[in-house]
Amino acid sequence: MPRIPHVLFSARPQVITHATVLTTGGQLLPNRNITIKDDGSIGDIFQEGRQAQNEMLADYDNRDVIDADGAIVSAGLIEQHFHGGYTIDFNTASKEEILALLQELPKQGITRVIPTIMTDTTENLVKAANTLRETMAVTQESSFHGAKIEGFSLEGPFISENQRGAHPKDIILQAVSQLPQNVDNLLNSLGRENSQYLKWITIAPEKFGSTPEDIQKVITGLTQKYPHIRFHMGHSAATVPETQAAVAAGVNGVTHMFNQCGAPLSHRDEECKNPNPLLLANTAISKELIADNAHIEPAVLFYHFNQKIGQQSWGSANPFYLKDFTLVSDSSPLTGCEKGTTLEFGGHVAEHVGHLAANKDMYRQDPNQRGIIVGSVRFIGECLLHLHKALKNLMPQDPAYNLYRFLLPMATENPARHLNLDKVGVLKQGNKADIVIWDKNALKPNAVWVEGERIMPGVEYKK
Repeated sequence: MPRIPHVLFSARPQVITHATVLTTGGQLLPNRNITIKDDGSIGDIFQEGRQAQNEMLADYDNRDVIDADGAIVSAGLIEQHFHGGYTIDFNTASKEEILALLQELPKQGITRVIPTIMTDTTENLVKAANTLRETMAVTQESSFHGAKIEGFSLEGPFISENQRGAHPKDIILQAVSQLPQNVDNLLNSLGRENSQYLKWITIAPEKFGSTPEDIQKVITGLTQKYPHIRFHMGHSAATVPETQAAVAAGVNGVTHMFNQCGAPLSHRDEECKNPNPLLLANTAISKELIADNAHIEPAVLFYHFNQKIGQQSWGSANPFYLKDFTLVSDSSPLTGCEKGTTLEFGGHVAEHVGHLAANKDMYRQDPNQRGIIVGSVRFIGECLLHLHKALKNLMPQDPAYNLYRFLLPMATENPARHLNLDKVGVLKQGNKADIVIWDKNALKPNAVWVEGERIMPGVEYKK
């Protein structure tokens, strides 16, 4: 797999000038300069023309100066949920393979990642977690040039066998046969050295009790025992009462909303089988949305986004900030591969069919049948590019970069806040200098910094 060219500048501090800075809550700050300190942090963000500017930048000759030319500048993207790419599967990959993949990601604006391990045997989960922990240590070294690992996540195995998607049924059945003991057993097997980096885990609440009262009691025990882990509902057939019990117990996230989570939305739900309206309305629940334009139709996202925005219009001067959604890729190991590539993933033969990764046998029988999707074939950077294009077609008038400031926080600030990631996700003084300068016409990066190191060439470099 080819590695992207990275540009190693001198150790002198850097300055990005003429930036339109995207900051907390989707706010835009035009005509800003950003200083990057030689320790890889953001020194200051200040308005052009202020008296302090001459003092702050008096030593221009001793700095590397990059002119953003008015473009949007944001924090780097965070991949909260992805399984690999370029044939690399986090369940089985070596440290060297993962490092090579991480060096590819900044060209899409991705600077921080939470690799996801899917349902597997305890032995294999421990082995994968060990590899990710060792790889994470390497990515924190100054000599590494690529996206940094912030922890890892587990999608399964404590999920519903009837909503399993690409996950192996036999392992799920064994995992949910004795709960919550098997959760404790798995985390004990992972050990403190690994579990301290576990950011989130997907569970099916209905598997933790026969009544809503039992479910709430059991899951409360887990969330209190492991407060550093975010428990996400997903691959679940939980009813509305069961979902309410899980939320009351501390479940505060949803793994890929609308996909393998509840019955399809309907105007009539007399048996309370669909928890999605409840979850959508609860802003305290962080909801993942797979943004690849294949798992969820963009028009559906457009509708729900507009419902959440409420009375605000797209032309409003107020930021369009939805704090309870996180855009994810759910990328499969087929991401970055050619169409027609096949490999084993989750116990199935998966095929890159162009717009997604599918169960090969099922797709060949009927490409429209339920349950054929095994993942996406886009990383979050490419997801944002295509989602931005799709939404622009639905609303061609996009004044004042509203779509940029609407979409970008859902892949930067929101995942950082939900997962308690330190000093990333937002551009502000003292935070890590993970920075992206975005193209003015398409949501794609022109230049990228990871902790102050510019590793993707783009806009003109001035000395």
